[in-house]
Amino acid sequence: MPTTAAVLETEITGTAPVIVKLGRQKRKRIKALGEGHGKLFAQVMETIEELQKSGQISATAQPIIFVVKQESKMAIFG
Repeated sequence: MPTTAAVLETEITGTAPVIVKLGRQKRKRIKALGEGHGKLFAQVMETIEELQKSGQISATAQPIIFVVKQESKMAIFG
């Protein structure tokens, strides 16, 4: 269920946020994403570019939300 702030922003701007799930990722990739570099960051930028080219979002679209889960150390069981 969306938070009140998310609902209010959607109503004010008239646009719904874009949510992209990237699945489980290693801790190092998530850290590099937060620093603005690495393979995961490249994947995020590529995804944004594809969404813009297909017309699903405009060049000035906001907000875009990426959901990433940290891969557990015991990936054999998860």
